[in-house]
Amino acid sequence: GSSGINAEYGIFVLNYRASCSIPMMSKRLSFAFGEWNHINEAVASLESRFPEKKIMLVGACLGAMSAIDYLSTEEANRPSIVGGVLYSCNWELKTAALKVESGINYHLFNKGLLKDTIKRIEKSYSEEEDQLKKECYNERGIDMAYVKKSKSIWDLEERFVAPFMGLSGADEYYQKVSPVNKCHKVKKPVVVINSRDDFMAPFENFNLPEFTKNPNLALWSTAAGGSCLFLWTDCSLLLAIWIR
Repeated sequence: GSSGINAEYGIFVLNYRASCSIPMMSKRLSFAFGEWNHINEAVASLESRFPEKKIMLVGACLGAMSAIDYLSTEEANRPSIVGGVLYSCNWELKTAALKVESGINYHLFNKGLLKDTIKRIEKSYSEEEDQLKKECYNERGIDMAYVKKSKSIWDLEERFVAPFMGLSGADEYYQKVSPVNKCHKVKKPVVVINSRDDFMAPFENFNLPEFTKNPNLALWSTAAGGSCLFLWTDCSLLLAIWIR
């Protein structure tokens, strides 16, 4: 049967985190939030190739945040885009960063996320561009030896991501890129699906007036699930299963 974009419902995957061992085609900071130009370029390309098609943005976690970031811009108010469906969207990053570091979350998730992100940073440039990378880091005051000593996602964003983006630190970065500060600009209908036990996208953030006042945003919540799919509110039960 037919597959891909020529089917009735075509699927176009925008992979800008080098997932599945696919090499990076862009040197932009793909492991940070606040970079929506990739989406705009992909949408423009699809419009030129398939002008009769309508586009629905679908994203989870980082993809959801990038999608809401794009949908809050004037560039997204184009006839081809009909709306979006977002899963496990983190509405306010600072709260989530603190939760990832707290209690058992630090041992179960923080270390793995940190290790994976540092690995992505190290692989984001080819060997031939190593000198360019060093010059870029030096210009922004980034010390990779210090970055590698990070103990938390907050440390990494304070030491690498924020200065790379020309910001003063993690606090300014979280303020700049958190979707809660942009959602009032969304003019397309968007369904946000989040679980109430997702520590990476704290559910209390969905009571913020910035989210509830925009009629274009609709929230559908589930009792369990979340970014990691297997979390319980009772951390003692999670710990017992993990130890077992």
